[in-house]
Amino acid sequence: MAIKQLAAAESGWRAVFAEPDGSESLSRIVGWAVDGDEVVGLIVDPGAPAKIVPAAGASSPSGGKFNRYRFVPEKPAAATPAKAAADEKTPEPEDAAKQLVKSVIKRRR
Repeated sequence: MAIKQLAAAESGWRAVFAEPDGSESLSRIVGWAVDGDEVVGLIVDPGAPAKIVPAAGASSPSGGKFNRYRFVPEKPAAATPAKAAADEKTPEPEDAAKQLVKSVIKRRR
């Protein structure tokens, strides 16, 4: 493969493999390359994780053959759990007042 240009892929791009049992499996596209006159998606080789190979020339771990590319939008991160965690760290005003009173009482002893 003679790469003329290389570009990183957005995280939603996947290579779709048609599995022998009729199902599909997905592999993340890590980059796009211009190979000759064709743009190809590059994936981590399932058989040799130290290599990056064109998706069209690879097969899935269970023997599936490359079928096509697909964009699967990433789900946005939920803001609610992070806010709840931040709220747990901040003491309630009443608790803060009680802690202040306790510290003052300890100092007077």
